[in-house]
Amino acid sequence: MTYLPPNKEPEDVIGAVLPPAYRDNDTSLLPTKQLKLILQVNPNAKKPKGLFLVGPSRSGKTRSLSHLISHLIASYPQYLAQPPLFLPSGELNNQIIHSAKSHHLNHKQTVKSIAAIPLLALDDLFNEHLTKSTEAALLEIFEYRQTHFLPTLITSQFTLPQAAAKFSCPLRAHAITNRIKESTILIPFDLSHKQITI
Repeated sequence: MTYLPPNKEPEDVIGAVLPPAYRDNDTSLLPTKQLKLILQVNPNAKKPKGLFLVGPSRSGKTRSLSHLISHLIASYPQYLAQPPLFLPSGELNNQIIHSAKSHHLNHKQTVKSIAAIPLLALDDLFNEHLTKSTEAALLEIFEYRQTHFLPTLITSQFTLPQAAAKFSCPLRAHAITNRIKESTILIPFDLSHKQITI
């Protein structure tokens, strides 16, 4: 997903993985309580848990997530060899739809390559319109990641019940939200701290 030359430094990987606006984060502007919990993530645990950061826009979710990704890249050598994949709002949906419609891309291979990334970060998940192909791909991705103990870091403005209501298939919605619930730690955000500005 991300090409980097050999002998790369953490700064190179961070620069390749994160959008420019999220590479340097002033932690004094981030919610202290949530950030403390977020930084406890240990991807080398026997059965590592991911994160589900939920709350309104401008509450610091994405910046806190980006700070964690930078910390993990700097602290865990495996992410220099195989960088995390950060998909901003709507990009997961775009990749799934594009591969499903394309004559040149293998849809199953695209979904599998996303599912198998050692560390996957999905920003603003459920914000986009969910197609049937997106729903099916999401189930495949979360099923694979849960059974292979691969942590997924998620931000969303939607709680899991709110997200489930957006699906066309209630059974699939239940299966996906259950897998997220079982494989992540829920951390709620609000607007009580200093506002985030760019």
